Amino acid sequence: MTLQKPQHTETQDPNYRHLLRDTIGLWILWAGLSLVMWVLLGDVALLFSIIMLGTLLLYLGLRIYHRLHVEQFQHYWQTEALFSIYSSIPITQPLPALRFWAASPDFISLIVTLIKQYQPRFILELGSGVSTLIEGYGLREIGEGYIVSLEHSAHFANVTSENIQRHGLQDFAQVIHTPLKSVMLHQITHLWYDTSGLENLPPIDLLIVDGPSVENQVMARYPAVPLLFQKLNPGALILVDGFSQNEEYEMVKRWIRDFHLTIVDTYATEKGAIILRKGGTTSE
Repeated sequence: MTLQKPQHTETQDPNYRHLLRDTIGLWILWAGLSLVMWVLLGDVALLFSIIMLGTLLLYLGLRIYHRLHVEQFQHYWQTEALFSIYSSIPITQPLPALRFWAASPDFISLIVTLIKQYQPRFILELGSGVSTLIEGYGLREIGEGYIVSLEHSAHFANVTSENIQRHGLQDFAQVIHTPLKSVMLHQITHLWYDTSGLENLPPIDLLIVDGPSVENQVMARYPAVPLLFQKLNPGALILVDGFSQNEEYEMVKRWIRDFHLTIVDTYATEKGAIILRKGGTTSE
């Protein structure tokens, strides 16, 4: 095993990188304008430079205050959701870290609720992690069902598989390393899971869309419904994480339009979530 140093929290927080990028960009803008004004106006430009710098500092201060204020509520809501998870299902081992790139507690709590309410016999999850363990625990709690999680990263597939064994959930959960391949949909090429070897999977009662995470690709998760629609049971549920993101929002709108899906509900979770239903009879 390669020796690696633990990463600092901010390296895993996309919001920190966005703030850092914006701060550097604003500083470069201020420095560039100050230099141009000094060349054009001479010493008078110093006054404008000070005013612009004050405006920049005020903007950053308000943005940081807003983030701290909002995160106080988020931390409380996520802690509350975590307590709800532990009180709803008997978790026997410590869970891996949540939030940032991993699923947030409020989203996982929603998964637990869905499993208990609808009792799906087969769950297909796109993207593995802590959620895979919780789904396994949820199925073990109701005494039936199975989940298969597709993971394009060999490293994360191995990590989740080891966690499944550690938590004793191998009778209810499985991770399949599924590399990405090019798929053409509506004359647009997507990198998506290679499902060519998964023809024998049973019909899907609950589809959880939380992957793949592919940078520099528009609507990376769009192929989920077009490619899996025929595998969905009538009345099957589709749970989407990250619904508050513009791309996921537009993706869901296209799914609803093209496949006549029904909106069950939307949730103001940390990353936003929505539940859709395929037409047909339901298991309610």
